[in-house]
Amino acid sequence: MRSQTFIEILLLVAFAFMSASIQGAEEKVTFQEHILPLVQANCAKCHNDDKKKADLDLTSYQGALKGSGSGAVLLSGNPDGSKLWKALTHAEEPFMPPNRPKLADKELEVFKKWIQGGLLENQNGKAITAVSPNVDLTLKADTTGKPEGPPPMPKSLPTLPITHTAHLNAVTGLAVSPWAPLVAVTGQRQILLYHAETKALIGILPFNEGEPVEVKFSRSGQLLLAAGGWGAKSGKVIVWDVATGEPRMTLGQ
Repeated sequence: MRSQTFIEILLLVAFAFMSASIQGAEEKVTFQEHILPLVQANCAKCHNDDKKKADLDLTSYQGALKGSGSGAVLLSGNPDGSKLWKALTHAEEPFMPPNRPKLADKELEVFKKWIQGGLLENQNGKAITAVSPNVDLTLKADTTGKPEGPPPMPKSLPTLPITHTAHLNAVTGLAVSPWAPLVAVTGQRQILLYHAETKALIGILPFNEGEPVEVKFSRSGQLLLAAGGWGAKSGKVIVWDVATGEPRMTLGQ
């Protein structure tokens, strides 16, 4: 009796294991069987081998893995980090399909399972090594050179006089501080500094060496460079301390 009971338990365990294996095989989502039909119905018009909008071909397995001109759109095992998933769920632009509601939840679930399952090509395909969801692959602002403390802003620069000429010229130089709400604009023999939020004029830096044509902040935002001069006669580059307005360097002749 005990022997029979033991055999029955073994059979039950074996049956459960087989059922789980069969169920796992049935839930396997592949590109050829499941994803490609959805692509052909919703994405192939723009992302095919001939058109390749954004340099992305979704009608072939290799094309989907290759991604777009800006990089991979699929991260194995990581739907939330995959650009294609973000586009399909309208979590991030460009939305797909364009100018249409997002796909039905049932269809989105197929894409999600495919990514989670390792981006299989077919039933006999090998899963691609998963990318950990904990790895943050999103682009962030470059914090290199960020100064400690409050970002540099003009403290007590003169705001007069503002030079005006008889004939107005187009703005040739414009720069925004990487850390402070500060905008520099080339003017008539001067650089005008504006508060980016209030739009108030908060400082003027003289450029007596001619007409300034280009301005640029340093990576830290502590320095401002202006280049200009007189056409075919002379050229100058001046570097100021943003907070004090004092010239740090002058180059050219």
